[in-house]
Amino acid sequence: MNKKLPIPINTLMCNYREAACQLWNCSFLPLFDSSINRPDLEKENEWDFRDRYEDICVDLFCSLVLWPLGIHEFRPLPAYRGEKSHLPCIIVSPILNAEMRIGLSDNNNFSGYDHTIDQETKASLDLRFQDFFDFYVLGNREYEWIHAIVVNSPRRTDLIGRSVLIKRSYAEFQFFQS
Repeated sequence: MNKKLPIPINTLMCNYREAACQLWNCSFLPLFDSSINRPDLEKENEWDFRDRYEDICVDLFCSLVLWPLGIHEFRPLPAYRGEKSHLPCIIVSPILNAEMRIGLSDNNNFSGYDHTIDQETKASLDLRFQDFFDFYVLGNREYEWIHAIVVNSPRRTDLIGRSVLIKRSYAEFQFFQS
């Protein structure tokens, strides 16, 4: 039997992250400057710009990550949509002693963190990519965090479905198509 192995995609994910940060920091963030003269009909607030940026990021992600992997029919929802879900084909693998924050079991992903999870349990989590993450979305973006979802946890099934933040420098990405 020929078992498919996950393919490392760190370069694709890094290229997307850098392009998305550059787009926000150099093109959208400067639009917040009130000295830019725009017609009254074009007055938008920062959240409108954020939503437009997130819409563009969907196309950017599809073009820089999904398309090269042969995934042409899937389009993730923009980050501002509440029903955004994880990508089952992109595995997030934390490296040893990764800095991780596992959300509480309520629906508000990052209202608090579960501090009862030991390192061995963290290492056994099966995580899928949802998005890159910064705590302050209207400022400079570096996407220092990865937002992932627990899809399996052999040691603690109560963690399945929870949101996890992993410091970007402590994770690797793999593509797996079943």
